[in-house]
Amino acid sequence: MALAFTFALAGLGKAFSLAPMTEFFAQSGYSLTFLKFIVIAEIFGALGLLLPWARSAALIGLAIDMFGAVITRLHNGDPLNDSTGAIGLLIRLVALGLLWALRPRKVEPFPSIRNSTLGVGAATLACFLMALLGSVAVRHLSPPATVATPVSQQ
Repeated sequence: MALAFTFALAGLGKAFSLAPMTEFFAQSGYSLTFLKFIVIAEIFGALGLLLPWARSAALIGLAIDMFGAVITRLHNGDPLNDSTGAIGLLIRLVALGLLWALRPRKVEPFPSIRNSTLGVGAATLACFLMALLGSVAVRHLSPPATVATPVSQQ
């Protein structure tokens, strides 16, 4: 629940501070549409963490989002310290994914730790690759967000 609450607040925070977020996304080469997508994805991802039937998809989507945040910061030349929040959330997402994979099930009452760890590791690597490729694609396929300039500065 704490992780879901964190992502919900992050999404709502972006929604209520669109001007600075739009500026950051523009500097990063992303569009305003992509910013709105991220806001919606974080809020729905938070809800998905609370629903057992949506948890796997939420974990994957939010991991891609956080890898994308780290990749964007590195692409912008920001210090790694600026990514500590995203890295911390990634660690929590992987831990939750591992616990989810190790949960007792009707089919397999005691899942193998080795298989669960390998599965979560493979999913984490896949999320990283999707975030990396998605970052490049979104940056090159969409026009960057524009920041409105006040009339007094024109």
